[in-house]
Amino acid sequence: MSDPESEVGAPGPDRRPSAADPYFIPSGAGTRHAPFPGVELFVSAGRGLMLSVVEFQPGGVVPEHAHPHEQMGYLVSGRLEFTVGGLTRILGPGDLWRIPGGVPHRVVALDGPAVALDAFHPIREDYLRHPSPCPSCGTLLEGHGVTCWHCGRSGQGGPVDPPPAPR
Repeated sequence: MSDPESEVGAPGPDRRPSAADPYFIPSGAGTRHAPFPGVELFVSAGRGLMLSVVEFQPGGVVPEHAHPHEQMGYLVSGRLEFTVGGLTRILGPGDLWRIPGGVPHRVVALDGPAVALDAFHPIREDYLRHPSPCPSCGTLLEGHGVTCWHCGRSGQGGPVDPPPAPR
């Protein structure tokens, strides 16, 4: 008789994901971004779908923007004010949203921190390109400013596109 915990796929205390797993991503892995003050993303993508965990600090804002990607999301905790296509709603835990590509939208974290899940199709390659760590604390920055939102020290995020080659 075989030990069920030694079988492939069997549950067990040592069956947590590792960085070497082809199908599972351990907590904290993936690409980490601080695209706006008070907003942090943990991103992972497949070939055609991207999932991001979005952590908002109180008052964190994703400014109005639009992108060609279809977006759907789920609010895990906290309260967010969403404005999508000119329509504003207050969302709480368990609420979902869907945003067609090209529709302007904005998000504000209200009275406390919030955690949301966002899915994009196709993947947002701009979320995966050239993040650069803050030289002071290591937080990945995306080039939105020279001050790290996490530690407040001077730092320079990486460019969204690589700089042109010297001539």
